[in-house]
Amino acid sequence: MESLNTIKIIYLYRHGETNFNVNGITMGQLEGIKTEFTQVGYEEIRNISNSLKENKIEVIYSSDFNRAMDTAKLANTNNQLPIIISKKARGLNMGKYQGLEFQKFINSEEVKRSFENYNIPFPEGESINELNNRLYTFI
Repeated sequence: MESLNTIKIIYLYRHGETNFNVNGITMGQLEGIKTEFTQVGYEEIRNISNSLKENKIEVIYSSDFNRAMDTAKLANTNNQLPIIISKKARGLNMGKYQGLEFQKFINSEEVKRSFENYNIPFPEGESINELNNRLYTFI
């Protein structure tokens, strides 16, 4: 039987709320776009910071997108943990729907097919299974 000393718990945190979230814009893997945190986003980051301390987190892993890296850095201000950045930690590549209104994404028939069958990629993006496999190899 495994000793409790060898068990690792992984906590997943989402980046702080941004202006894109509030405005209903899908971000996905859009590169080179700078988003701004909302007041709610800053409060979420403070909560993450407290959780890092309370749960005795040892290291922070972040995607390479600004919103994720900025969340990690701000949440880590009082914790001084190592931060490891990886492209494999990116969220779903929503293809041609990135940067568009979320309602256009969620109401699209081709997007609905991708949610019904996890092997079908989003147009010009990746499938849910591709996302799952990427994140699984990352973890």
